[in-house]
Order: sequence, then structure tokens, then C-alpha cells
Amino acid sequence: MTKRIEVTAKTVEEAVEKALKEFGTTRENVDVYVVEEGSKGIFGIGAKDAKVRVSFNEEKIENVKISLSTDDIDEAKKPSPKPAPKPKKKAETVEKPVVEDEEESKPRPERKTTYSAEAVAQARDFVADVVKKMGTSCEVTAVDGEARLIIAGEDVGIVIGRRGDTIDAIQYLTNLYVNKDRHGDDYCRITVDTENYRARREETLKKLANSVANKAIKYKKDMSLEPMNPYERRIIHAALQNNKYVKTKSVGEEPNRRIVVTLKK
Repeated sequence: MTKRIEVTAKTVEEAVEKALKEFGTTRENVDVYVVEEGSKGIFGIGAKDAKVRVSFNEEKIENVKISLSTDDIDEAKKPSPKPAPKPKKKAETVEKPVVEDEEESKPRPERKTTYSAEAVAQARDFVADVVKKMGTSCEVTAVDGEARLIIAGEDVGIVIGRRGDTIDAIQYLTNLYVNKDRHGDDYCRITVDTENYRARREETLKKLANSVANKAIKYKKDMSLEPMNPYERRIIHAALQNNKYVKTKSVGEEPNRRIVVTLKK
């Protein structure tokens, strides 16, 4: 009989170890599927535990034991020369299935949001503390009458990060912090930006989307983009949603999820 359990822990390795203890067996006797790799978050906010699904076939182990004959057991008792040390194997990588999703490319209704001066003030203080702990001298200001914060300073590039990964993470954590006790119509979506970084990035992504679409049409084959975060993928989807010749879909799992541009049939 095959037993299957799901275990969570801070890391994949810790989760697998917990499952092995639960089954009372060793790593080679189980099959492991990584459900979520987990993340540390920033400043303890947004952290997620890793989750694994571990399968253990008891019948397989029993059959191996039964198949041992008396001669096998006697032979096993005989001392054998110590084998030469083997090179250490690299940690086993558990392959994940490729996940395709065309639903992501469909326009989604915007979440209802409201403006709150109190929420914006909380967000400003939170972001100011974050950029300070990052070791920058950037200043954070709120745009009058908008749920929008602007980060400015000589070392603002550190705050933006590679392809905007850092500023997106700051915005995500800011909204978690501000809206932890807000629900429904009280939700206040905060945008964290630098001096027009998001507008420039959006324009760049739209140009990229059209360029890739033209290549797919010209060469009559699927074109794959580099991995992007959900915010950037939505821009690509939106830029091509009315294109007569191509459509978009997302494949893979975070953080390696990417868009593929394909010809319409």
C-alpha cells in the first residue's frame, strides 16, 4: 500500500526530513514532489513555508525483504572489502511539471479599492523604514490625493533592483502591511514608484511584446520571453490581447514563469 503525506517546513530539505521520520524510512525509499519551495520574505513579512508531497510504498519494501533467500542472508553476513570512496553526489533536483495557463492572459476585473489618507501615511512610514534598512539615503513622499508613493535619491537604483524585482517586492509587502486589517471596500491599493520608473518600464514591455509578436508572425513559430513577475506578465498579455494574429499564454512556475507568444489558428 502506498502512503502519501504533505509536510510543510521552512525549507524543502527540512520538510523531506520530517516526512522520512514520519514514515521511519530513508530517502531512497520515497518519492518527493515539491508543491511549494517557500520564501523567506523581507523583514519577516510575506514569508512562506515550503511544502512537499512524499509517497511511500510499503509493499515495495516488503517485497524486497521477502525476496532475500537464506543464501543471500548468509552471503550478506560475510565480511566484504571496503569499497573505494565514491564522489559525493549532487543534491537531487525534483523536477516540476510545466504548468500552462491561458486564463492568466484574460482581462481580470480590477479589485475594488478606496483612497485612505491614513493608509497612505502608514505606507509612507513603512516604505521609509524599509529603504533606510536597505542602507540607502532615499526619501519617500506621498502624491497628494493619490494612493501612490514616490521614492527618490541618488541610490534609487538599489531600491528598483534587477528588472524592478526589489521595488515590486516593497510594493507587495507595503500592501500586505497596510491592508492587514482592511477588508472589502476598505482595501487601499498602494503603488510604490520612483521618478516614473513604472511608466517607463510599462512602455518598454509594450514595445517588447509587439516585437516578439512580429517575430512569431514572421518566423511562424512560438516565441518565449524571459521569466517575469505577475505585474509584468499582465502588461504583456494586455498589450497583445487584441492582436489578430497571435495570442499569449503563461507557462512554468514561479519564479521561472514566462509568457509564450503563439500564432492563432
